[in-house]
Amino acid sequence: AVKVQRPGVQSLVSKDLYVLRRAAEVYQGLVERFAPQQRTDYVGLLNEWAVGFYTELDFKNEAANMQTMARGLAEAGGTPPAGARA
Repeated sequence: AVKVQRPGVQSLVSKDLYVLRRAAEVYQGLVERFAPQQRTDYVGLLNEWAVGFYTELDFKNEAANMQTMARGLAEAGGTPPAGARA
């Protein structure tokens, strides 16, 4: 898979996640009021998803993961992914 880094994407994602979080807060309030038996924490769920999403945008982290995987594959006698260095 190839990831393409677009200029300003982190700012756009941050704005979108802010809007989603506000919507989740409103929805959470409605659920608590009209369906109190529902125990899902939608705001918390969105926050956890956002952390993973930001991690996917961290290309230095992605490069480190690729190098770790390449080393592991090399030690196991496998072929590292193209572009990865062990």
